[in-house]
Amino acid sequence: MPEERKDIIRNLKDFYSEVAKICRYDSGRFGGLDYVWNKSGNWPGYMIGKPNLEQAGIVSDEISRHGLPPFWIMDNEKDAELIALLDKKGIRAVRRWSGMVLNPEDYKPAAETGKLKLNINKAGDLPDWLSLVNTELMSGTQIGDEVGDAFTQSNNFRWLTGYVADVHVASGLLYSSENIAGIYMIVTKGEHRGKGFGSYLTSQLIDYAIEMGVDRIVLHATPLGEGVYRKLGFKAVNDISIFWKLGY
Repeated sequence: MPEERKDIIRNLKDFYSEVAKICRYDSGRFGGLDYVWNKSGNWPGYMIGKPNLEQAGIVSDEISRHGLPPFWIMDNEKDAELIALLDKKGIRAVRRWSGMVLNPEDYKPAAETGKLKLNINKAGDLPDWLSLVNTELMSGTQIGDEVGDAFTQSNNFRWLTGYVADVHVASGLLYSSENIAGIYMIVTKGEHRGKGFGSYLTSQLIDYAIEMGVDRIVLHATPLGEGVYRKLGFKAVNDISIFWKLGY
């Protein structure tokens, strides 16, 4: 697998693993794959990695016994045999992300929006950050207050909150590990979308990452967000699928 693709998965694993460690969620390896699992039912609950066929059968059976989390994130290289096996086990792709990479020399900053006031790593803003992410981004599961507390306990996290006339309208997160920075949970409040707030907030996170001297910045984008990130200089390097055990 090319190094850029590895960086995307590696940063994602490190992000989930550090949150799990600080919050004391269940985490470890099974069948050669990493997992993190908040057994309360809230975020996160993922397997991460692409198995061989033998591993896939073992892991699928353990998921069916509710011994592992129900969601499975993997680099979506075309593998008909693997997809057929997962389908037979009742595990289907329910979401797709584009894995995207930005090298600092390719960065194209977004235009500043004078109305948006940004705060970085302000602990008093964490309730606003969590509320907006849970309301606008999460479906079904929620991010618990303990995750916000975790951000304050590690220098690897940078969180941004954006306000217009004291109304919280945008949030985002930067996580750095092994000289790679990952951008996560970019969200804009519904009625404030289309005004450039999300692009500008993302641009500010990129600025922080470059100031830190990272080798590259990575993220995973929904189909709707991919065009926005391309304008900032990101390029898509792989597809990432999220599989779910039906009826879990």
